[in-house]
Amino acid sequence: MRLSPIPASTLNTEAIVTLEHGQDPYGNAVTEPFTIRCRIVEKSEQRLDAERRLVSLKGSLYLTGDLAPHLSVIEGGTVRIGDREWSIYAADRPRNPDGTVHHTKLYLR
Repeated sequence: MRLSPIPASTLNTEAIVTLEHGQDPYGNAVTEPFTIRCRIVEKSEQRLDAERRLVSLKGSLYLTGDLAPHLSVIEGGTVRIGDREWSIYAADRPRNPDGTVHHTKLYLR
């Protein structure tokens, strides 16, 4: 059993997502750029981080499937749409009942 997919008609924005993970032997961050079709929702909200500080989020980005199946946690990076750029605060990957990733949601700040 699977959940119904995100309709392709809502994935109407092209974005460049650059994920940061780990470091190379020289101490530089390892980055991976992806060009994807997604849905962006520019709704501001506030959250508390692990140190109980208030973090202001600018929006969220939805895409079908798993953006980076080789990464266990999506921790950092940037999202660029046109001339605007946001940093990735956190990510959610809800799963289907069979264990596959239904969609990826990136929280932007």
